[in-house]
Amino acid sequence: MVRDIALVFVALVGLAACLPIEHPQSPSIEQAAVASIVGVYTLGVAEASLVGCRVTLEPTPVGRAAGYTTRSVSYNSACGEHFAQLRAVRQWAWTGGGSIAFFGGDPARELSDFSPVQDGTGVYLRGGFEGDAGVYELRRPDQ
Repeated sequence: MVRDIALVFVALVGLAACLPIEHPQSPSIEQAAVASIVGVYTLGVAEASLVGCRVTLEPTPVGRAAGYTTRSVSYNSACGEHFAQLRAVRQWAWTGGGSIAFFGGDPARELSDFSPVQDGTGVYLRGGFEGDAGVYELRRPDQ
C-alpha cells in the first residue's frame, strides 16, 4: 500500500513537471515597465540611416492578445511609405523585461518582437517582423 501511494505521488510530481507554469507579473511591475517604454521612437533598418518614421507607443490599454495587455500604436506617413510591414500594426504589448511585440489583424496576432540592446548611444529596441528577414531598430529621437 505504501509503495502504491509512493508510485502515485511520483507520477503526480512527474505530471506536474510537464504542465506549463504561469509566472504572473505584478501589476506594478508591468505599469513601471510600460511607463518606461511608452513614447515616441524612430523606426529604421538596423545600422542604416533613418528615414523619418516616427512610431508612438501609447500607454492606455485597449485589449488583450496572446495573453498580453495591448496598447495602441500610431505612426506617421513616412512609416507606411518605407515599411510596408508596419501598415498592419495596430497595437503593442510589453512582453517582459524591456521587450515588446507589435500586434495586428482581427483577431489580433503577433506580427513582430523587439528586445532591448545597448551600445555607445544608449539602450534601444531591436527586432524584426514576421516573414521579413530584416533587422529593425526603435530608437528614441534623441539617440
